[in-house]
Amino acid sequence: MIVGDRAVRNRAAGPRGTKVLVARPQRVYPRITSPPPAVTEAAMKIEEILHRKGREVVTITEEKTILDAVQVLVEHNIGGVVVVHEGRPVGILTERDVLRVTSRNPLELHAIRVNALMTRDMVTATPESELHQVMEVMTERRIRHLPVLEDGRLVGIVSIGDLMKSCLVKAEEENLQLKDYIRGAV
Repeated sequence: MIVGDRAVRNRAAGPRGTKVLVARPQRVYPRITSPPPAVTEAAMKIEEILHRKGREVVTITEEKTILDAVQVLVEHNIGGVVVVHEGRPVGILTERDVLRVTSRNPLELHAIRVNALMTRDMVTATPESELHQVMEVMTERRIRHLPVLEDGRLVGIVSIGDLMKSCLVKAEEENLQLKDYIRGAV
């Protein structure tokens, strides 16, 4: 048996209303001889996230205008659109990019082409990329939308919100597994 290593104390009334700490008995925990199933699972892959959310990716061609891109972003309620040329991803345009150009040239959105504003050096993931690695890169690089490529083909896109949702779902699943394990061990 493992005994908690920290003494837990209660406050009790002492002489003249002073507070006195009184030790409570420590709780005894059963020894866990093998880790529960959730602890031994492999790291979550981007493939799992795409399976849950779907692989649909909204794209736009590079010769469209920024105004066209804004309409696509609003119509699909998304924050980033992958730019394609002959079916291949060549860049990404995000709402941040649009805000920057709008602050400089608000009346020129109908004249500026997507290829003039898009990010060409995209950071991408593969379906086999691990969730924690992708989250680390997105956090360090301040990226909110990450295209997923397989053999140069666009197979999905994940947002930081998708990753956070997956983390929450995984934590809830592990929590339930641990509770079931504890109930069975006690």
